[in-house]
Amino acid sequence: SSGINAEYGDTHHDMDVIEHDTRTLLVYPAPPAQASITLTYADLECLKPEEFLNDSILDFYLKYIQRELMPPAMREKTHLFNSFFYKALTQPMKKDASGRRLSASERMHSQVKNWSKSINLFSKDFIIVPINEHQHWYLAIICFPWLESPAYSDVDVKSDERPREEPAIDEKDIDGVLSKKRERSTLPGITCRPCILMFDSLVANGRSKVVNNLRNYLSEEWKTKGNTPPRQFNKNNFPGIFVEGPLQENYCDCGVFLLHFVEKFFENPITDYRFPVERKDWFSQQDITRKRDHLRKLIVRLGPNKHFNR
Repeated sequence: SSGINAEYGDTHHDMDVIEHDTRTLLVYPAPPAQASITLTYADLECLKPEEFLNDSILDFYLKYIQRELMPPAMREKTHLFNSFFYKALTQPMKKDASGRRLSASERMHSQVKNWSKSINLFSKDFIIVPINEHQHWYLAIICFPWLESPAYSDVDVKSDERPREEPAIDEKDIDGVLSKKRERSTLPGITCRPCILMFDSLVANGRSKVVNNLRNYLSEEWKTKGNTPPRQFNKNNFPGIFVEGPLQENYCDCGVFLLHFVEKFFENPITDYRFPVERKDWFSQQDITRKRDHLRKLIVRLGPNKHFNR
């Protein structure tokens, strides 16, 4: 491995190898802020070309987006789960301490119930869920969990005038219920929709199990928090939708894509939730390549050793 001098053009440090350099480079946000992310010099290694982003870099930049890039009103309406939430939700289930017989959904929720104990998720417009499975990063954004049905830009549209189901099913329609309606050609704009948007730079369909796990989590969270009336989140009232966005051209950029998806989602918000949701021209592969260098420079700029970056 190259030393820090060769990799980052630094002339003030005399380190030959940094892969295992566990010295702290940055704590963000700085104390006394809570739930800070600690980055080490070794974490910078994964920002080199053709390296996989690790959870520390990913969690740092998601928190940075929320704290520094989101407008205050949007920040207040967005909840960010870190990269360990989905893994904790879906880990092998332990026996309930109370001895009660729990359903699979109840057991899954019990494993993460403390993650939201001081938060009302149903007061949020967006819930960010980064996911890593089989060394691949992708993203779920839970949208408008407080909303029970889509909000149309044309408020005069009556329910009996909305289109009846038609036979064709699109693979971007995770649950196979939206594409039957041919929404783009028959519906007015949908400004808000209770749904789960999936962003995956490697595949453009599937993930039905993930969507179902998140819906079950919401159902249990609704019940646990004592909300009324009773509500069950299912594929008909809370569909899963694959966003048609840019795809990666290699095997290693999935984490960078995830971060850019989140940044672009709040920088250039979706204003029409009719199916299909398309964002193919959101950004280019060159933007992803530049993102690695941007992240490295940002981390060094925020850290105490400002001279480390030139």
